[in-house]
Amino acid sequence: MTVHGNPLRSEDVRMKNEKIILHAIQQSSQISQSRIVKLTGLKAPTVLRIFTYLEEQGLIMLADFTEGGSERKGRRPVYYQVNPQAHYVIGIEMYSKEISIVVVDFAKQPVYSKNVSDAGFRDADELFAMVCTLIREALSTLGLDRKQVLGIGVGAPGRVKVSNGEIIFYARVRNLENYPMGSMLEEEFSLPVQVNNNASVVALNAYRRGLAGESQSLLTFLIRTGVGGGYIYHGKLMTPQERTAVELGHISPDRNGRPCGCGAQGCIESYLSEVALLEDAASELKTASLEELDELVGRQDPKAAAFIEERGRYLALGARDLYRLFAPDTMLIITRYKHIAESYAKTVYDLLKNDAFLHKEQGLLVLPGVYDPLEACRGAADLIFASYFMQEV
Repeated sequence: MTVHGNPLRSEDVRMKNEKIILHAIQQSSQISQSRIVKLTGLKAPTVLRIFTYLEEQGLIMLADFTEGGSERKGRRPVYYQVNPQAHYVIGIEMYSKEISIVVVDFAKQPVYSKNVSDAGFRDADELFAMVCTLIREALSTLGLDRKQVLGIGVGAPGRVKVSNGEIIFYARVRNLENYPMGSMLEEEFSLPVQVNNNASVVALNAYRRGLAGESQSLLTFLIRTGVGGGYIYHGKLMTPQERTAVELGHISPDRNGRPCGCGAQGCIESYLSEVALLEDAASELKTASLEELDELVGRQDPKAAAFIEERGRYLALGARDLYRLFAPDTMLIITRYKHIAESYAKTVYDLLKNDAFLHKEQGLLVLPGVYDPLEACRGAADLIFASYFMQEV
């Protein structure tokens, strides 16, 4: 057996098996050695040895759980769980107006979170400085030694080169172009850093613990100041040429439509971004905020409902082209506003349900979701866990 053309050493096999077992324990609230044997196919003596080692290292601990109650006959299995305090991971998600941070323990449970909204960063260095400040505050508040921290996962805006954590381009923050966010954070904190696009980490989180957990192929739209997205197929995020490149917002259903900042015309982002939506709503409905618009849609105000349905049709036309390209079994439409997301999802489904290219035997779910900064940060933290457990994102 070889890895990258080199013979696989016994030490490599041992480490791989340890990570496989530790990950299985983390994924379960509690689990027995016998169950691990069945799940992994490893021999019982190997599993026993690894459990002993992991417990000695403080990575796992006995769980307070008994299966079957006191009437169960014979030896009752002993259950284990990860030690929540063994390690911690920092997750960050950001865009032009907001930065959020979460610290999760080794059981992936949040122990600290903070959100800075309406920040209005003037340039890339100011954004980076705020990220560093938030990380230091989190470490100080929790009293964490950096040796306890496995790393920092970042959901960054714009196009990202995931191999080195470079933000290739993001138009809404000045100088955020070819910006080495990953290497700068690694130098600042001497911790491993993984950077991916923020829409991608939102999609990953939805796939792993959210609305779309049963999906085999998930296409996610994240609609905020822009329209981003991610495509996950059988648990793997699509990153062609190691770059996040699913520019869902720049699908153009109307080549003669309104100008878009990308230089094209009729892109769905030019109709659905929060800035465009608020400008149009203020002009047509005299609404002062998107919160007010969302409330009107929730009350089924006829004018507001028709307005959002019209905008949703641009999304639906773009989604139709993407469905014909990727054939996902699930589409997830995420905005910061519940009723707007629900309207968009309904409009997309109504258009696609009778599409000639729809795989009738596969079916299609179109789900609405409300953006949650805590959950987005948990998705970013998962980038570090995936690296630690030697998994592909």
